[in-house]
Amino acid sequence: MDQTSNRNLARTIGIDFGTHKTLVARWDESISRPVLVRLRPAHGDDMPSSVHVNQEGKFNFGDEADRLGALDPDGYQRAFKRDLGIDAAPYLLHTHEFSAADLSREYLRWIKNIVETECLHDTVEHAVFTVPATWLPAAREALRQAANDAGFASLDLVDEPVAAGMAFLHSRRDLWSEGALMVFDWGAGTLDLAVLTLENGQPRAIPDLIGGKPGLGGEDIDRHLVQSVNKRLVQLKLPKLERRPPEDLEQVRRAVTEWKIRHSAKPDEVWLLPAFANSTDATEMKWTSAEVAERIEEKIKEAIDVAEQILQRSEEKQLSLKGILLVGGSSQFVSLKNMLEARLPELSIFTWDQRICAVAVGAAYGACGVKLPSTEAVTGGIPASVDNEPPLNMVLIPAGDFVMGHTSGDNEESAPPHTVLVSAFCMGKYEVTKAMWDEVLFWGRANGYADLESGGGKASDHPVVDVSWYDAVKWCNARSEKEGLTPVYTAECKVFKSGKSDKVDCDWNANGYRLPSEAEWEKAARGGLSGKRFPWGNDTIKHSQANYLSNWSVGFRYDLNNPNRSDYYHSDYNTAHTPFTSPVGSFAANLYGLYDMAGNVWEWCWDWHGAYFNGAADPRGAAWGTKRVLRGGSWKDLADGCRAANRYGDSPTITGIHLGFRVARSLVPSSSK
Repeated sequence: MDQTSNRNLARTIGIDFGTHKTLVARWDESISRPVLVRLRPAHGDDMPSSVHVNQEGKFNFGDEADRLGALDPDGYQRAFKRDLGIDAAPYLLHTHEFSAADLSREYLRWIKNIVETECLHDTVEHAVFTVPATWLPAAREALRQAANDAGFASLDLVDEPVAAGMAFLHSRRDLWSEGALMVFDWGAGTLDLAVLTLENGQPRAIPDLIGGKPGLGGEDIDRHLVQSVNKRLVQLKLPKLERRPPEDLEQVRRAVTEWKIRHSAKPDEVWLLPAFANSTDATEMKWTSAEVAERIEEKIKEAIDVAEQILQRSEEKQLSLKGILLVGGSSQFVSLKNMLEARLPELSIFTWDQRICAVAVGAAYGACGVKLPSTEAVTGGIPASVDNEPPLNMVLIPAGDFVMGHTSGDNEESAPPHTVLVSAFCMGKYEVTKAMWDEVLFWGRANGYADLESGGGKASDHPVVDVSWYDAVKWCNARSEKEGLTPVYTAECKVFKSGKSDKVDCDWNANGYRLPSEAEWEKAARGGLSGKRFPWGNDTIKHSQANYLSNWSVGFRYDLNNPNRSDYYHSDYNTAHTPFTSPVGSFAANLYGLYDMAGNVWEWCWDWHGAYFNGAADPRGAAWGTKRVLRGGSWKDLADGCRAANRYGDSPTITGIHLGFRVARSLVPSSSK
């Protein structure tokens, strides 16, 4: 790619148009690096690469396409990207015929509209699309033409593993300064590999060390597992999935996708296919982690064979290959990492928490042609471990001390100013939404979290409310288990899944999801600034900055809303019925990139509410109490509740339409995971 000196970086994006998911990254000048575009307000940054066409020919995309596809599978299609550039039969969606290029064009047109209207508020000037390294020229040209027809007038293509390697070498210079790096990008569609080196401080891909294997992506492994289910059905003399209701096939597809990720992290787990849960076939349709591992072991071996071929070619070129970086959804197999370490013991194997978004971020780096940041600019007091990159939809909060407590002339007896040292950790960008809550809730109730409350929420992209402290910590454990992480909370030496025990313990060294400590929450809220009343870095507040209750009769001098009104909710969200919450991320983020750290909903923290401990490092509150800490204010509370130093405590059993939470995660070495 040529670097264009007069390109407007604010209007340049990188697009990872994936087989299953699409991610978009843009350049953020305030922090001098790419950030992901939030394509799905209710769920996160990625968007399903799916299309639904109804009988009248109307298109729907992404989440809505998935929802409609479950009800109307005849109009649904995903993974159409795989057929670009090949002579494939058209897709028949109801009575309408579409080529892969047709569906790609309409989907990309929709993505472009989201980016321009919801993020850039301007037109896209230039885009870099990533493509599988194994794609032939016909497929590349088909994507280029579809993107042009979708309105992307100026675009470049870059190989997916090259983009991922660029993201790693740009953002983790502290870990890599010499030697060659193999990028092992195992996505839903293909297995792609590339070897990159640093030359004069810049990443460079070795052209004849880029390759991979088509037909060996996550989608192919899913099909292999579905075929195994069909074989079991045939053995039992039962109808195959194709002869069952369409929803059975969709349930099985979703189930095997989860098995694929969890099988090695939970070696003793037993799963029951949801399509057979209430049938007489239930016992026969149970699957163990060992059975799943056996069925995909051959695919993992195939993938490692390809890596060994690239390694051999590197040695022929006398390149000093130092390590392998695993990226892409299918790279999450723990068994893959273990088998690589066994077969290639001379190489370091990196499992990067940015593996899902690395391709999109690398595309944005490539589009902008920026120089590598210095090591000091990247690390910021963060332990030098590749696993300490923030997961998707989380922000890395650097280690360091800060002044905790009231500032700016406020005088709050329960929050005296004092210096606190906090270790680095990760914090959720957004408050947990109702959609996120429900996704984990349904899984949790089927996996031992029987008394998880349904919670409430005004809409799927609004924060979940009506959840107690106990609900929040159990949900964190459920989400951890669902994603193959180590649960943080235990009660009497067992994973905390039900009840309201007074003996809940927190393992701060576990890698699962948890609530932040009160000190972590305040450090994150202040965004690296000191002495300021509010998270955005000044001492005043108004409704353009947060969703809270403004009341001039109380006389808070820092509340700058209309003085002619004495008591009012935010006018944009005071609609229909309570709660008058706002969609998460509706207001500008603080300097750490965190949204809604003031207002919207109060956020549960780990600590018992009590006196501060002066001079403590990583304080985690009193050993005992009757109330747990809540922070941040809410849509139904006054401006003083939104202050970064404000403290509030309530019973851990209490719920309310103004109480929610966000998640945190500890930074732990890869050997601890």
